Amino acid sequence: MGSFIYSNGLNVRVDSYCLSSCANYVFTAGSVKYVSSNALIAFHGGATSKSIMNDTLLEKVPISERKKLIDKYTSNKKKLVITEEEFFDLIGVQQKITTLGETNRCLPLWEAKYAGWLYTKSSLSKLGVKNIVVNGGKWEPMESLNELKFFRIREEHVILKLAGHPC
Repeated sequence: MGSFIYSNGLNVRVDSYCLSSCANYVFTAGSVKYVSSNALIAFHGGATSKSIMNDTLLEKVPISERKKLIDKYTSNKKKLVITEEEFFDLIGVQQKITTLGETNRCLPLWEAKYAGWLYTKSSLSKLGVKNIVVNGGKWEPMESLNELKFFRIREEHVILKLAGHPC
Protein backbone atom coordinates (compact mmCIF):
# COMPACT_ATOMS: atom_id res chain seq x y z
CA MET A 1 0.00 0.00 0.00
CA GLY A 2 2.85 2.38 0.81
CA SER A 3 4.40 1.89 -2.62
CA PHE A 4 1.01 2.62 -4.23
CA ILE A 5 0.59 5.81 -2.17
CA TYR A 6 4.09 7.00 -3.02
CA SER A 7 3.98 6.07 -6.72
CA ASN A 8 0.66 7.89 -7.17
CA GLY A 9 1.70 10.99 -5.25
CA LEU A 10 -1.15 10.63 -2.77
CA ASN A 11 -1.44 12.71 0.38
CA VAL A 12 -2.10 11.15 3.78
CA ARG A 13 -4.29 12.61 6.51
CA VAL A 14 -4.19 11.51 10.16
CA ASP A 15 -6.81 13.01 12.42
CA SER A 16 -6.44 10.69 15.40
CA TYR A 17 -3.81 7.93 15.14
CA CYS A 18 -1.70 5.88 12.73
CA LEU A 19 0.12 2.95 14.36
CA SER A 20 2.38 0.10 13.33
CA SER A 21 2.25 -0.64 9.58
CA CYS A 22 0.23 2.51 9.03
CA ALA A 23 3.10 4.56 10.49
CA ASN A 24 5.84 2.51 8.81
CA TYR A 25 4.45 2.40 5.29
CA VAL A 26 1.33 4.54 4.78
CA PHE A 27 2.32 7.69 6.66
CA THR A 28 5.92 7.73 5.46
CA ALA A 29 4.83 7.26 1.81
CA GLY A 30 2.43 10.19 1.63
CA SER A 31 3.37 13.10 -0.60
CA VAL A 32 2.05 15.55 2.00
CA LYS A 33 1.25 14.27 5.47
CA TYR A 34 -1.57 16.21 7.12
CA VAL A 35 -1.85 15.63 10.87
CA SER A 36 -4.15 17.07 13.50
CA SER A 37 -2.45 18.85 16.38
CA ASN A 38 -2.66 15.79 18.67
CA ALA A 39 -2.47 12.96 16.10
CA LEU A 40 -0.42 9.98 17.24
CA ILE A 41 1.97 8.44 14.69
CA ALA A 42 3.58 5.50 16.51
CA PHE A 43 6.09 2.83 15.55
CA HIS A 44 6.98 -0.49 17.20
CA GLY A 45 9.14 -2.40 14.75
CA GLY A 46 9.55 -3.59 11.20
CA ALA A 47 11.01 -6.37 9.11
CA THR A 48 14.47 -5.93 10.64
CA SER A 49 13.21 -6.07 14.24
CA LYS A 50 14.83 -8.70 16.41
CA SER A 51 11.74 -9.38 18.51
CA ILE A 52 9.10 -10.50 15.99
CA MET A 53 9.49 -14.25 16.62
CA ASN A 54 9.60 -14.61 20.39
CA ASP A 55 9.43 -17.43 22.91
CA THR A 56 5.90 -16.50 24.02
CA LEU A 57 4.61 -17.02 20.49
CA LEU A 58 6.51 -20.29 20.11
CA GLU A 59 5.14 -21.66 23.41
CA LYS A 60 1.66 -21.62 21.86
CA VAL A 61 2.76 -23.84 18.96
CA PRO A 62 3.02 -27.63 19.39
CA ILE A 63 6.63 -28.78 19.63
CA SER A 64 6.22 -30.86 16.47
CA GLU A 65 5.35 -27.69 14.47
CA ARG A 66 7.93 -25.27 15.90
CA LYS A 67 10.80 -26.10 13.52
CA LYS A 68 8.52 -25.69 10.48
CA LEU A 69 7.27 -22.37 11.81
CA ILE A 70 10.81 -21.12 12.51
CA ASP A 71 12.02 -22.20 9.06
CA LYS A 72 9.05 -20.56 7.35
CA TYR A 73 9.52 -17.39 9.39
CA THR A 74 13.25 -17.27 8.57
CA SER A 75 12.58 -17.73 4.85
CA ASN A 76 9.81 -15.12 4.77
CA LYS A 77 11.75 -12.67 6.93
CA LYS A 78 14.56 -12.48 4.34
CA LYS A 79 12.01 -11.56 1.66
CA LEU A 80 10.31 -9.03 3.93
CA VAL A 81 13.61 -7.35 4.80
CA ILE A 82 14.49 -6.96 1.11
CA THR A 83 11.02 -5.63 0.28
CA GLU A 84 11.17 -3.18 3.18
CA GLU A 85 14.67 -2.00 2.20
CA GLU A 86 13.51 -1.39 -1.37
CA PHE A 87 10.43 0.50 -0.16
CA PHE A 88 12.38 2.84 2.12
CA ASP A 89 15.01 3.42 -0.58
CA LEU A 90 12.22 4.31 -3.01
CA ILE A 91 10.62 6.88 -0.70
CA GLY A 92 13.91 8.27 0.67
CA VAL A 93 13.26 7.43 4.34
CA GLN A 94 15.73 5.74 6.68
CA GLN A 95 14.65 2.16 7.32
CA LYS A 96 15.83 2.62 10.92
CA ILE A 97 12.62 4.56 11.53
CA THR A 98 10.97 1.19 12.25
CA THR A 99 13.55 0.04 14.83
CA LEU A 100 15.21 3.08 16.37
CA GLY A 101 13.11 2.87 19.53
CA GLU A 102 13.98 -0.75 20.20
CA THR A 103 17.72 -0.37 19.68
CA ASN A 104 18.51 2.88 21.44
CA ARG A 105 20.17 2.34 24.82
CA CYS A 106 19.56 5.97 25.86
CA LEU A 107 15.81 5.56 25.69
CA PRO A 108 13.39 3.61 27.90
CA LEU A 109 13.21 -0.14 27.55
CA TRP A 110 10.11 0.13 25.45
CA GLU A 111 9.07 -3.50 25.66
CA ALA A 112 8.64 -3.28 29.43
CA LYS A 113 5.89 -0.69 29.64
CA TYR A 114 5.50 0.89 26.22
CA ALA A 115 3.70 -0.30 23.11
CA GLY A 116 6.14 1.64 20.93
CA TRP A 117 7.49 5.10 20.24
CA LEU A 118 6.75 8.30 18.40
CA TYR A 119 8.99 10.92 16.87
CA THR A 120 8.97 14.69 16.93
CA LYS A 121 8.48 16.47 13.62
CA SER A 122 12.19 17.36 13.50
CA SER A 123 13.15 13.73 14.27
CA LEU A 124 10.97 12.51 11.41
CA SER A 125 12.63 15.04 9.13
CA LYS A 126 16.10 13.73 10.07
CA LEU A 127 14.89 10.24 9.12
CA GLY A 128 13.67 11.49 5.73
CA VAL A 129 9.97 12.03 6.44
CA LYS A 130 9.21 15.44 4.92
CA ASN A 131 6.16 17.54 4.10
CA ILE A 132 4.30 17.21 7.39
CA VAL A 133 1.57 19.82 7.72
CA VAL A 134 -0.04 20.27 11.13
CA ASN A 135 -3.70 21.23 11.06
CA GLY A 136 -4.59 23.39 14.05
CA GLY A 137 -1.25 24.73 15.20
CA LYS A 138 1.66 23.04 16.92
CA TRP A 139 1.91 19.24 16.74
CA GLU A 140 1.72 17.79 20.22
CA PRO A 141 0.87 14.12 19.70
CA MET A 142 -0.90 12.21 22.43
CA GLU A 143 1.45 9.72 24.10
CA SER A 144 -1.17 7.14 24.98
CA LEU A 145 -4.14 5.53 23.32
CA ASN A 146 -6.49 3.57 25.56
CA GLU A 147 -4.09 1.44 27.67
CA LEU A 148 -1.22 1.75 25.20
CA LYS A 149 1.66 4.08 26.12
CA PHE A 150 4.33 5.41 23.77
CA PHE A 151 7.58 7.24 24.40
CA ARG A 152 8.90 10.16 22.38
CA ILE A 153 12.18 10.07 20.48
CA ARG A 154 13.65 13.54 20.12
CA GLU A 155 15.89 14.88 17.37
CA GLU A 156 19.11 14.67 19.40
CA HIS A 157 18.63 10.90 19.90
CA VAL A 158 18.03 10.39 16.18
CA ILE A 159 21.15 12.39 15.29
CA LEU A 160 23.29 10.33 17.70
CA LYS A 161 21.94 7.03 16.39
CA LEU A 162 22.35 7.98 12.73
CA ALA A 163 25.94 9.00 13.49
CA GLY A 164 26.62 5.48 14.78
CA HIS A 165 26.63 6.37 18.48
CA PRO A 166 25.53 3.40 20.62
CA CYS A 167 23.05 5.68 22.36
